[in-house]
Amino acid sequence: FRGMIEVRKLGLESQLWEDSRK
Repeated sequence: FRGMIEVRKLGLESQLWEDSRK
């Protein structure tokens, strides 16, 4: 299930982006 890991990675990255934006 490499896809699930990729999705989770993107989710974490997006969260970091949101935090940095704030």
